[in-house]
Amino acid sequence: APLFNKFTPLPDGSLRSEIETLAKQVGFPLTKLYVIDGSKRSAHSNAYFYGFFKNKRIVLYDTLLNHFKDDTDGNNHIVAILAHELGHFKLNHTWKNMTIAITNTFVTFFLFGLMINNDNMYRSFGFPVSPRPILMGLLCFMKVLEPVNHVL
Repeated sequence: APLFNKFTPLPDGSLRSEIETLAKQVGFPLTKLYVIDGSKRSAHSNAYFYGFFKNKRIVLYDTLLNHFKDDTDGNNHIVAILAHELGHFKLNHTWKNMTIAITNTFVTFFLFGLMINNDNMYRSFGFPVSPRPILMGLLCFMKVLEPVNHVL
């Protein structure tokens, strides 16, 4: 969000070294480490990573750093938070979730294509078969699919 926040490199020091070591341990191709001024909009603390392929960056909110600045174990807490985020990378959660979402979208459109012309669906919801109210068919299909989407 460079449009809304100011990104500054994390200064050299023990925290930076610990984060770089952790990134190496999990095979995360860290190229840059930033701190953003999240405190100008919120008190929410956060950390995330972004980037493609071998060009990845880690971003820490200044609120996260400020929250632990007086804590003797502050670096350990921050590294633990990043370990959680890097666990998503290591376990390929982004790719797995994208695969699930794309498959879900394909299956949903396929089922919709089958059901939109199904006279029994319209009858079961009390709509006339002819002329077929397509918008109502879409709404009925969404209602039928609701339990499945809730599970996903």
